[in-house]
Amino acid sequence: MCLDCTLPGELHGSIGVGGVRVSGDNTASTASSLTTQRDSYSSTTATPTLQTAAIYIPNLYTFMQRKSVHDFFKTNGYITVKTCRSMGISDGRIGDYVSKLFPKAICLSSAIINSDIIVSLIESAVQESILSNTFVDLKMHLPEALWADKDDVSKILYDFVLPNLTEERSGASIGKSLADGVDVIYGEEALYFSSGMVRCIRETILPPLVETYGKSRAKEIDFAMSEVKKQKSSSSCHEEGELTPAKGGKSKKSKKQPTRGKRLSKKTVPAVSFTERDLSSTAGYASGVVPLCQVAKRIAEKYPDLSGIQDAHGGLVDDANEECLPQWENDDVRSGRENVEDGGEGPLYEFCRRALYTLKFQDACDRAVQAELDKIISTKQGLVSSRTDGASRVRSIEDAFEDPSCFAAACQQVQMFAKSVLALSSCCDNSEIAARLEHDFLTGCAANFARRITEYCLFKNDVGGGIFIFGPDKESSSDQKREDHSVLPSFCLPVDVATRSFNNVYLSCTPAADGKSRDPLSLLRQEFPGSVGIGLARMWMLCGGECYLGGKKTSGDGNELFQKGNLKGFLCHVEESCLSICGLPFKILDKKGEKQVMFARKRSLKHALQLACEGKDVVNLSILLIFQQVKHLAIYNSDYTNDILDMLSTEKRISHDIFLKLKELQDSLQQTKEVPDGLIEKVRTFGLSKDISKHIME
Repeated sequence: MCLDCTLPGELHGSIGVGGVRVSGDNTASTASSLTTQRDSYSSTTATPTLQTAAIYIPNLYTFMQRKSVHDFFKTNGYITVKTCRSMGISDGRIGDYVSKLFPKAICLSSAIINSDIIVSLIESAVQESILSNTFVDLKMHLPEALWADKDDVSKILYDFVLPNLTEERSGASIGKSLADGVDVIYGEEALYFSSGMVRCIRETILPPLVETYGKSRAKEIDFAMSEVKKQKSSSSCHEEGELTPAKGGKSKKSKKQPTRGKRLSKKTVPAVSFTERDLSSTAGYASGVVPLCQVAKRIAEKYPDLSGIQDAHGGLVDDANEECLPQWENDDVRSGRENVEDGGEGPLYEFCRRALYTLKFQDACDRAVQAELDKIISTKQGLVSSRTDGASRVRSIEDAFEDPSCFAAACQQVQMFAKSVLALSSCCDNSEIAARLEHDFLTGCAANFARRITEYCLFKNDVGGGIFIFGPDKESSSDQKREDHSVLPSFCLPVDVATRSFNNVYLSCTPAADGKSRDPLSLLRQEFPGSVGIGLARMWMLCGGECYLGGKKTSGDGNELFQKGNLKGFLCHVEESCLSICGLPFKILDKKGEKQVMFARKRSLKHALQLACEGKDVVNLSILLIFQQVKHLAIYNSDYTNDILDMLSTEKRISHDIFLKLKELQDSLQQTKEVPDGLIEKVRTFGLSKDISKHIME
């Protein structure tokens, strides 16, 4: 279809071009003139290196090329450079052909794709994996021709798919979680692991492995240290025996025996600590972390589909096969590696390296080993503990409790709600409402704080053995002996600053051996050392008799009364005695901290209001947000929305029309009347308003 009009010499004969006979020296000029005619049959392109050369391209050929590209791209949603070259299209014309026909086409290094087809397919698959906290096999949603270029696959994923998903979902934290996913392109495999799956593996699979590894590694190090001490002792005894008595009563040095054992003993007794010794070589894997093969095996058990993909690349390596154990730091040149056919490699191992081999993971392994070593040393010194938890888990729980989001946040939450209760009680004319506010605080917020502290003390002091119960049934007992070590106990979980209710708490004990009930407060005083039990018992007493067994007393006239709690006394007690009870000082809520806590609560409540579907939730959240905005007080119990709404009726910063709409929606829901159209959404806008005093009703 192309005519080369290069004329190195005199052209003999003639050539037919578009029905015109051309001959001799005027071939190129005639062909060029034909392209300038109104109904041209072709185009000519001058060769830049030779002025006398030109390429003759018939328009029919160009039209057929464009049509082929159009049909292929429209049908498949992509076209590769390789395919275009097979059609005779140069690399410079590929983008020009496609961009004119498909404005939404995306140019990659080795292909051009249609975003409406290719990106949409992958986007839906990735979104499903994100929502289900799993992984997606991109190969199942990508044409085979696009697998070859790894950079193109990554560009599609991170430049187009994930940004689109981030834009569809509000919140910077959500967008960050999408970007935290991991892609693994290994050979012909292209996988994307969602951030939720990575987080699940880090929180549920790694902790038990780290704990087990810490125990075994600590035993290895302890054994190695014992051997070093034996060699030191043997060496010193041998040196003392070098001076032997000679004849005549004189002493002379015995002849040195340069045995191999003695040389080894001198070589292996440098004055260094065990942390400076490379003792990991005895186990045959990388030092300081859980073996990669163990981590991969546990992940494969939890995700069978991923195990099937790994099987196509040689499967999992057995722990006993020390010749080809996979390494966390994958070196191409490794001792004995060249004799192994694809041993210890594959997409699963690559995922572990990219997603799990972090500094935090390495530090967790180091701390687990050190904690177990400390435990072994304590046992040798006679300090025996009945605790079944591993030392690494103990440290993890202690660190979680000491985290600012746990104990410190709980202290601030108690003070935040207590301040609101005291402020409302002082300004409330109805003494019954004031007493009810104080009672609900003590049996709700204060009792849950007492439970958190008590459970932590039970764990820290290794006391209890499950004899204390914190609810109306036995299922509410302390979860310090939870079998699933991958889940932290509830007492060291972060505090929800946006909470609107607290669990019912009731402290009791399991019956004694003779079946008689036991007083939990007396048992606290007996089981804990020093003043810890006394401080805990008083904390429960200040919450009120409804929170513990034995809090009900019989008066002289035969009536049963509960021991009355004391809000101010509770606050003073926890502020003064938390340090002696749990080893941590009570976190005082200053003005700066109060602003931060109130802002965090407002943000969380607004997010909940945006997602609320029920009218009851919408009106309750809106009232709580408006009350916090105008009074700078936090109320958690939704049962007080009627009382709060009555207080807002006299608030000058709220227009009367807004109050009437809030009242109308609340009355309609409480009386099960039909809610007027648009009223719920209108009330939602009240709660989401940044400044309710400037809000204008539409």
